[in-house]
Amino acid sequence: MSFIKNSGYYFLILLMTGVLVYFNYYIGLRRIPPIVLYALPFWAAFALQYCFFRGLSFHRVRYWWLIVLGAPVLFALRTALPPFPHSLTGRCLGYCARAACLVVPVLISGRAPGLRRPLTWRYVWILGLGVLVLVGLAARQPSFLSFYPRARFLAGSPWWKFALFEGCYGLDLFSMEFFFRGLLVVALVTVCGSRAIVPAAIFYCTVHFGKPMGECISSFFGAVLLGCLAIRTRSIYAGLLLHLELAWGMELFSALRLPSLLP
Repeated sequence: MSFIKNSGYYFLILLMTGVLVYFNYYIGLRRIPPIVLYALPFWAAFALQYCFFRGLSFHRVRYWWLIVLGAPVLFALRTALPPFPHSLTGRCLGYCARAACLVVPVLISGRAPGLRRPLTWRYVWILGLGVLVLVGLAARQPSFLSFYPRARFLAGSPWWKFALFEGCYGLDLFSMEFFFRGLLVVALVTVCGSRAIVPAAIFYCTVHFGKPMGECISSFFGAVLLGCLAIRTRSIYAGLLLHLELAWGMELFSALRLPSLLP
């Protein structure tokens, strides 16, 4: 009943997400500074909750302000890193640097949200099978094959170079889970409960602008699912496992569709 009662909130969130995706892919949002593109939808998702839900008191908690105001700045700094050389060394250094931008400042602050053993692994295996099906379907789409595999520049290289690249890619994915499901969901669950999920999801969607549109749209719903999983397990590890399965699965399935890229 509570979902139906507050359905206007979820409708506005979906509308806002749809408008942002449309403008990004059909009109262009390149002139908007990344920090604005990240911050405004994220903040709006929290602000709208005060219009639809009663008794909210997020604003009374200091670290809620620190996370909500600081998170877009932190991710914008990650985005602002200078481009690294288009080589194995350069790409690996780039992934490590981007991961450090999201993880190190949070650890320095004394927080390590989500880095605990999951309370349960229930449903993870079923979700894992679903991810495999989605990857298999996505890998057939031309838009995905034009973007994946990311390791295509290593075509003809020894296997260990692929392994090194994919390992660093995985480190970058860990930092994304740590940031979006750890910092923005698990760290805020005592203040916001499950209402931390949707703002984090729309933020997560905006950072996927520039990727295939299907991946961008699915990232919002995937973030909602992973956010629910993070709250249920109080950990990022179950979500990280699914995220790695998705990302590395896209690398493998798309490479199988383009056999000339295999080592």
